Amino acid sequence: MNMERYTFSQFMSSLIKIESMITDFYKDLAEKIESRDLHDMLVKFTQESLKRLESLNRVTQLSIVEFSLEHITGLNLEDYVLHVDRLIKDERYNAINKATMLENIMQELYSQASKKTTYASPDAGELLERFSQESSKRKLKLLRLLQTSKTD
Repeated sequence: MNMERYTFSQFMSSLIKIESMITDFYKDLAEKIESRDLHDMLVKFTQESLKRLESLNRVTQLSIVEFSLEHITGLNLEDYVLHVDRLIKDERYNAINKATMLENIMQELYSQASKKTTYASPDAGELLERFSQESSKRKLKLLRLLQTSKTD
């Protein structure tokens, strides 16, 4: 198994790339959805993701990393990029299912990323853990919507 190694900046750039994919997914989906409740939720998720991107960029720029020679390992971000991309393009799942699965991926990714970055930037570690918790809440909202759509 090929172990990827990242500088802090590379690591954060990869997270920004993945969050950008999620933002675009929600934005595009919101434009296509007819259900008002789901549309409003997706617009809110898009806005939240844009704020996440701003925060990721800010913490990356503000973190002066003394450990610049020490790499972050143990988390293959390119696998996450591919997984998110495949899921977004997968026609087998409806919009709510895709969004739920994406939030599950992001919850896991941000939780793992938080643990990997805390030594280099406590601010980044805290931010990523907060994003993990936010993704968990998003996932629960989507699951509730999925449950109500099955009972309708």
